Amino acid sequence: MTPAIHRFDSPGRFFHVMNHGVDGLDLFISSKEARFFLSRLALQVKVGRLKVHSFSLMPNHFHLLLESLMGELSKSMKEIQQGFAVWFNKAKDRRGPLFRSRFKSVLVASDEYLWTLLAYIDMNPVKAGIVSHPEEYPFGSVRIRASKRQPPWLSPPLALGARGAQGKNRRLPGGPAVSGRRELTKDQEWLIERWLEKGTHGIEGLGGIHDRGKPGWRDWLIEEAGRNRRGYPPVLPPERLLSSLGFLERGDPHWRLKNGTKGLYGWKMMRVGLLRMACGLGFEEIKGRLESTMGSVTHLFRRHREYLGKEGLYRERAGEVLFLTTAEIFAVRGGK
Repeated sequence: MTPAIHRFDSPGRFFHVMNHGVDGLDLFISSKEARFFLSRLALQVKVGRLKVHSFSLMPNHFHLLLESLMGELSKSMKEIQQGFAVWFNKAKDRRGPLFRSRFKSVLVASDEYLWTLLAYIDMNPVKAGIVSHPEEYPFGSVRIRASKRQPPWLSPPLALGARGAQGKNRRLPGGPAVSGRRELTKDQEWLIERWLEKGTHGIEGLGGIHDRGKPGWRDWLIEEAGRNRRGYPPVLPPERLLSSLGFLERGDPHWRLKNGTKGLYGWKMMRVGLLRMACGLGFEEIKGRLESTMGSVTHLFRRHREYLGKEGLYRERAGEVLFLTTAEIFAVRGGK
């Protein structure tokens, strides 16, 4: 029996919540199923446990952006899903579990992630090829917001300057996702889907680290290098990171680091180290991506951690790679 996952929750936290129908079963076949599910969600709003900021009910799964007001997200989702499952099974004359799992949730730990996630949820029906514009999808919050009748259980749109997931009032880079019109890049989609798959945001306070510039990322690398992890959470998409590293490499392609009587190519070592530490890739995946050997990959990663602790230029350049990567991902306009 799989043990229950402990979900960190406290009042005022934002969460991306998602679940699938068991074996790909369609859950929202018509407006009848959607209305009943939303009625269960509205009940949790009425009793004061949740705020609903965005949703998209896809044929065989759902995405929700919820604010937990009492620190009882698990209890709320249990009541929503159990109530819907009982009703659905009775209406369809079926038995057995309705959902693939308990549910997946990822803490929204940065303002950038919050706005990117809003666009991701809004654009889900468009990405699936169901509609051309999010306003056309009948089972999403964009369509409801575009109508004249606003249900009391759906919170007003989050505005620029609102208190973000960190509880700080500050400018939100990239701007809000209004009616899904802010299109997502493949990097942003990769981040959200990987974070959801792993059940983690990757970094608590990603935006705060980025706002501090290269020193913020340098300090994060030093901290990570001091941890003895068996695996690293996915923080940044590998293709974008390698592109940023390649851009900087072109300015000093023959950069070498002293290693006894020999020298190590700095960029080669950094590729392995950052793919592991910042992208969450395993050694086998890195070996295949870089067409290397397992012995070389593990050796270079050990050296990467070592040089983060003792070589200032190496730390500075690694921090610059990560800063450039996040700046491009979130398309920060103005500000820092």
